[in-house]
Amino acid sequence: MPICRVVFVCALLAASGFSTAQESLIGMGKAGGGDADACANETGDCASSCTILQTFTDRGVWHDVRWPGGVIPYDFGPDATTTQQAQARAAMDVIQSWTTITFVPRTTQTDFVHIIPANGNYSYVGRIGQSQELGLFNWETQAVVIHELMHATGVWHEQSRSDRDTYVEVNAAAIQNGYAHNFDSYATEPLSGPYDFESVMHYSSNGFSINGDRTLRVRPAYGRAYAYVIGQRSGMSNGDIWTLTEMYGGQPPARNFALSVPANSATVGAAWNPSFSWTASQDATQYTLKVDDDPAFGSPAINTTLATTSFASIVPLAPGRLYYWTVTSSNARGSGKPAPVTTHAFYTDSSVPAIIHVDASAPAGGNGRTWATAMRDLQDAISLATYFGGPVNEIRIARGTYKPDRGTLDRTMSFWLASGVTIRGGYAGRTSGTPDANDPALYPTVLSGDLNGNDGPSFTNIGDNSYNVVTAGWVDSTAVLERVTIKGGNANSGSFPTSRGGALQLDTASPTLRECTFELSQSTALFGGVSLSYGGTPRFERCTFRSMRATGTSSTSGMGGLIGVRHKTNGWFESCIMTGGAARTGAGAYVLDASPTFANCIVYANAATELGGAFHIAAGGNAGIYQTSTHANTAGAGSGGLHVDAQGSITAANSVFWGDTPQTAAIDPAGSLAASYSILQGGYPGTGNLNMNPLYEAPASGNLRPAAGSPAIDSGDNSVVTLLGLAVDAEGLPRRSDDPAVANTGAGVSPIVDRGAYERAIACIADFNQDGGVDGSDVESFLQSWETGGVAGDVNQDGGVDGSDIEAFFILWEAGC
Repeated sequence: MPICRVVFVCALLAASGFSTAQESLIGMGKAGGGDADACANETGDCASSCTILQTFTDRGVWHDVRWPGGVIPYDFGPDATTTQQAQARAAMDVIQSWTTITFVPRTTQTDFVHIIPANGNYSYVGRIGQSQELGLFNWETQAVVIHELMHATGVWHEQSRSDRDTYVEVNAAAIQNGYAHNFDSYATEPLSGPYDFESVMHYSSNGFSINGDRTLRVRPAYGRAYAYVIGQRSGMSNGDIWTLTEMYGGQPPARNFALSVPANSATVGAAWNPSFSWTASQDATQYTLKVDDDPAFGSPAINTTLATTSFASIVPLAPGRLYYWTVTSSNARGSGKPAPVTTHAFYTDSSVPAIIHVDASAPAGGNGRTWATAMRDLQDAISLATYFGGPVNEIRIARGTYKPDRGTLDRTMSFWLASGVTIRGGYAGRTSGTPDANDPALYPTVLSGDLNGNDGPSFTNIGDNSYNVVTAGWVDSTAVLERVTIKGGNANSGSFPTSRGGALQLDTASPTLRECTFELSQSTALFGGVSLSYGGTPRFERCTFRSMRATGTSSTSGMGGLIGVRHKTNGWFESCIMTGGAARTGAGAYVLDASPTFANCIVYANAATELGGAFHIAAGGNAGIYQTSTHANTAGAGSGGLHVDAQGSITAANSVFWGDTPQTAAIDPAGSLAASYSILQGGYPGTGNLNMNPLYEAPASGNLRPAAGSPAIDSGDNSVVTLLGLAVDAEGLPRRSDDPAVANTGAGVSPIVDRGAYERAIACIADFNQDGGVDGSDVESFLQSWETGGVAGDVNQDGGVDGSDIEAFFILWEAGC
């Protein structure tokens, strides 16, 4: 039955290293010849052109479109240089080395491939008859040439497979208009082996994106392993070679296969005699089994080569330890590996601990069940929790400094968060008489990317630091990190994800982070400290972001000194401090195509060389800024406070924007700032807005609490804190604390909330009669007020006088205030 045979277009975008090359897979009919459409890169700028045509014909399968005998005649267009012709022939040689395919220069053959220089990379699929055009832009990148030649042999894109929805998801909302058909899958195409994320025929994650958002999302089960792999243009994968040899014949390497027993995340018992099995690898002549408690298999406990698909031993492994195992198959032509998961892990005990203890001062070999037997390496604990996230629900970390590299100086390693696991620092640890005492000020826990321990001042000696100190991907809100300092990340790799978020890099993740400090980290591209990308609702509660920077200076870099939020990531920042950020734009925070919320936050002394000292909201960004105070944020131009681009927006309420230079807000005519009950220096339209000095107590030191007589006091809108559930201010004191010296001028029933991050400090509530002491007379005074329903009886400031106020009063009274 005739169906639409489309022109596929493979976006070879920044993730694959190509900023200007797009690929069209041309169906029956003549190519479009370079008609250009804008293709957005990660930062929303146009950097690529796309050529696309489609026509209608019967779809073919391998047997219909193969070249007879594997002989493929070709010639070059007159504009192809000698160098380009040599580059194309080198790619042909690679294909010929694995298969019975033979590329021959055309003489008189009727059917042939005509290879020409073009503005993109494209090819017909299989033999279509007569001259068929193959256009190349990236001649120098051999894998791109191989990709197009494989199309010409009859191979479709990997994500066109009928089973692709099990492995990847199409994000239709991010695809440019008119290009959605490029993401169709076809049930009539034959499948060659398992789904191959590593195929040179796979789309990259953001091909044909509107603004750099992912158009293809790897499913969560495979995200960590393959999200940054799809679209690789390094060379043919094992699966690519097998596809071609199935079509035309040849001598492939041993084929990829699967691990079987023990299953991933198995508890095998402390006295278990090792026994392993795996599926057969087609054409394999031998297998190599490795078992190690190091995931890099640096010193394996078992390292054996055999001809069978199983192995058994009578010698137990060490008890109470997480082990990893993998197998490599091989033949004279090359090797195969387990797929889609290359490594399984198992635990040599009948159960795993619910709480794992980690202490940098502990001797090696601890099982983590108690402080006395604490693990020394935090990575060991996180790995165990990752594989056994059900039984393991908490990791307690003692004071000390922890690095993610396991002593290898591997900059790519980072601490990964795991769903269902709370990782909490600040414990006294094994050398203390009270090891479970938890106070991060007394027992600081530092997660450091300074692998060599030689960082100097002002970001010196950081070339060997971790790219990302902490990472989270494909986790939910039950992945929790608390009470640690994260520092020393240097995201300077040049490609995502190790080019973003030196301290923290989140990808499609919704973890909860509480009372954490992020500092002294950078990116040489964008999003220096914390990078939030590709969806999720991460929460940051009472965290500090300070002294971090994005050093890029081009028009597509240097954004987000402290924080960068992009592509449908709706982060929540509550009672956070943001200071000391440096960037070209958005020194405090940069937002693109995302909707984060900032509530009870203090944003001060951030410096942008161009615009957006505090906040830069770019296209598609929609930031909510509530009960937040800014001061002393600067920019070289534009706004030191709020900068909003076209198609960007800010909703601000009960906030204070004062002392930012050269101006408080710069809003593009096609952008918007909807402000209410806020103080904005210079004034701004909106209900309840003021242009009055907020009288911060000590702004030079970052103390932005309103002083006596401040117009911020008792002048906000109560509905804001009710809607957002803000019961306390940035310092943990009750919201809606009435100042009797100030008239209520805001919206709602008294007591009225203050504007900004802080409530005006009031006298000790337990000293109810204000006589300077807390004693029995205060109990009598409180009860008299409570019985009459007086406003003062609303101790917990929830708007009502009831039994909960009695409990709140006596807690304060017993504490002495």
